[in-house]
Amino acid sequence: MNDPFLEAFETRDIERFLKLVFPPTWQGLAARIIETGVTFSTEMCAWAPRWSKIPPTVRTGHYASDTAVKSCMFRVHDCLHQLWGLPLPSERLDEADFFEYKRAQMCGEVAVLTLTEFTFAEYWYHQRSDLQPFFGVRNALPMLWGPLAGKSILQIAQRMDDLLHKKSRPRWVREHTASRMFVDDYVPMLEFDRTNIDHNWRLMKAANWRPVGAPNSRYSPDLDGLELTQWMIEDFNHLLDTDAVVDEPLRDFNRKRREGIVLPAGWNGTNKP
Repeated sequence: MNDPFLEAFETRDIERFLKLVFPPTWQGLAARIIETGVTFSTEMCAWAPRWSKIPPTVRTGHYASDTAVKSCMFRVHDCLHQLWGLPLPSERLDEADFFEYKRAQMCGEVAVLTLTEFTFAEYWYHQRSDLQPFFGVRNALPMLWGPLAGKSILQIAQRMDDLLHKKSRPRWVREHTASRMFVDDYVPMLEFDRTNIDHNWRLMKAANWRPVGAPNSRYSPDLDGLELTQWMIEDFNHLLDTDAVVDEPLRDFNRKRREGIVLPAGWNGTNKP
């Protein structure tokens, strides 16, 4: 039997990729991602949600299927970011623009990380017994079976906001090995993201660069960090109930408008090591 992860790892067709790895209940979500006009790059490239192509990230495992799953999870992460993108800065590129840009990207990181590690991984853990050893050692699912048992995905995202943005270490984390290891892994990764975001913003300012023609974000700039993370999770749940049919003219329109966006030289992607 063909392994969908091995197939997805090889493809550079975004529609084929999402069909292979997204759960059946995520097909409306897949259609909305496709309609953003995003495509996979055939080679590694700088990355920004809704402003660039998705790089074909490879995360090496101990064997071929392990590499495929790790890499596909990373690409799923980048696909989900397309749902919300980044707010378009004003011509001033001022401090208010910077804080909106940084807040959007970091809230997106927490929302997408939560959905990938807890929802996507849990689906495949129960779907494929041969993948249980892989997903069962990633720290997130043991948290789901332990201190986060019975929590909704929104409640988990709220916890992640506290742990990864505010860097809290409550007792339930300190007393649970997998939770402690999860925080130890992801707090430095999000710090790496912040460093890249600051670097990229300096490039945008220096070049007076704006992503002209890019799709704008749909959420209010007045939301604070936790509110924005919650909005993204709630929007994800809403989009699950949308039609799985792709609006092809919309896809083609957005694909065309994204073709003219070229990130400034020296741009650092936010892909984590």
